[in-house]
This record gives sequence, structure tokens and C-alpha cells, in this order.
Amino acid sequence: MKKKLFRTVVAGATILLSLTGCRPETTDEVPFHPKEEPQLSIFGQDPQDWPNSELLWNLQQINQELKSETMLTKSFCSNFLNIAKEDIVGAYQGGRVGSQIGRTIGNWFGNSLAGAIIGGILGGVGYGALQSYLAANQDEPTPAYEDILDIYDEIVNCLDEEGDWVEIDSVEYQSIVPNEALLEHVQLNQTALRVGLMHNLMLATMDSRLPWNRTPSTRSDEEGPIDEPEDTEELEEAIRNSNEMAMLLGNNYVFSDEAEESLSTMVMDLFDEVFLLYPTNLDDVVFIVNRYMEIVDNSNELTDDEKDWIRMGLAVSIYSFHYWWEQPDNNAE
Repeated sequence: MKKKLFRTVVAGATILLSLTGCRPETTDEVPFHPKEEPQLSIFGQDPQDWPNSELLWNLQQINQELKSETMLTKSFCSNFLNIAKEDIVGAYQGGRVGSQIGRTIGNWFGNSLAGAIIGGILGGVGYGALQSYLAANQDEPTPAYEDILDIYDEIVNCLDEEGDWVEIDSVEYQSIVPNEALLEHVQLNQTALRVGLMHNLMLATMDSRLPWNRTPSTRSDEEGPIDEPEDTEELEEAIRNSNEMAMLLGNNYVFSDEAEESLSTMVMDLFDEVFLLYPTNLDDVVFIVNRYMEIVDNSNELTDDEKDWIRMGLAVSIYSFHYWWEQPDNNAE
């Protein structure tokens, strides 16, 4: 019998504090008025039409600084960054939509927090991996929703109670996941990093780079039953079997214009812009992520939910860069 996903994936207090939306879902408008106009960005808008946002202004200043350095120092181009970008966008969108799906269903069970956690992680992991897989394998059909769930279950079963991979010494694993020493310097919580880990394992399985020929980690009979609310398993199944989640992971979900024009989406747009231009190695990606998170964490323009969706996308940027960099045909020049 497979492990219950909620207990395994949401191990530790760090995860229980994430994806919660502890503050209200609305924020007060910041009375911010820049003293000078920013340069035109990917929004394709006149700077005067930008939202009155100190958050966006500060991030745009980072982009201008890093793009200026790039013009002087960057000596190669990497086509695989365009594929990795699909990972980032997919993880952010999947985490956002998944947590909203889970929270709505969780309300019916009287546990919106658990619903948001389950839906957010499933959506971020599954949809992010799916988008980059399709970008890298354009002639391949979209994997079936049931197959994605099966892979997800295999991944969860091969995580221990702390969320670590049970075969941490595997050579193939080390080529799929970034070095732990590097991750210690990333300003992201363990929930976001776990999404990045699971995302790469999902992608590697879709790519047949990580075949499932191993024995999952299981509990012995002597350990006794898991103390868990009876409705949590029912909640998990309700989220997994919902039409909305099937549409998302089946690549048939229609994203609303309002969501795509939200402040958190604009943050990710700015990150995608500099991600495609600046990094020449994984250290550069970590550097950008840390610069962004310093501003995002201190912003009062975003809800806690929005910050968590952004964290998912930024975590996947690190893991995805490593994944595609390690591919023999990553097209780095």
C-alpha cells in the first residue's frame, strides 16, 4: 500500500508553515512613485502604464544591473535555458492553480490548509515537469494524467519521512539533483526546495532517465499505524480526482487573464527575463534567486500564498538549470 502523500510530502514544521496564506488574501496598495522611468521591459508597455509597485521597480533595477553586466561578460548562449524557462513558468502556474484547487476542495473537508499544501505541491511538481518535457520533446504526446499521478506516487514512496531521497548515493541521482552544498546557500525554504527535487525526479522519469527499478521505502508492521485524520486521505483523493487537477496536469487548463496579469505573475515575468540572459552556471542562478527573494520576502505587496508560488518557480529554476545542463546535448556553447 502506498504511503499517504500528505504525511510524506508535508513532513516537518517548515512545510506546515508554507503554502498557508497566513495573512489575508488582500494587501494594501503601496503609495510608491518612482523618481525616474524604468527602461521598457518584457511587459511591452509604456513605463507610465506599469502598476504603481515598489516591488516591480526594485526587481526591474536588479534586471537592468544584471543585463548591463551580461553585455560585458557573457561569452556563451544556452538554448536549454528556453526549455528550463518552461519549467519555471509551469512550476509557478501549477503551484498557484494547484493550491487554489486544493484550498477550495479542502474547504469542503474543513481543512483548507491541507488542501492547499497537497494541491500546490502536486500542481507545481507535475505541471512544471510536464511543460519542460513537452518543450524538449515536441514530437511526443502529452503524458496521460494517470501516468503523471503514478510517477508522483513513485517519487513520494522513495522519499523518507524527512523528505530526503532514500538512494542519496545513487550516481544517477547526483546527475539529476544539484549539490547539497550549493543548496545550503539558497534563500528558499525546505518546501520550495522539495518541490524542486520532486520536479527533477518527475522530469527524469518522463525522460526515461530515471527508470523505476527500485524498491520503495515502506514502513514495517512493527511501526504501527500512522496517526492521521481520516479525512486527509479522502481529501487527497478528492484533489487528485478533481476535474480541475486533471485538466491542469492533462495540459488542458485555461488560465484566467486576471491571474496572468497579477503582480506575482509580473514578478515571474521579470525573473524569466533575467534568467534567459544572465546565468552562465548554476552559481549565477542561485545568485539571481537570492537577489529576488531578498526583495520578495520583504515585500508587503504580496500575500503569503503568492510568495510561496514564486518560491516554487524560483526553486525549480535552480533544479531545472542543473538538470538540463547535465544533459549531454544541452547545446551550451
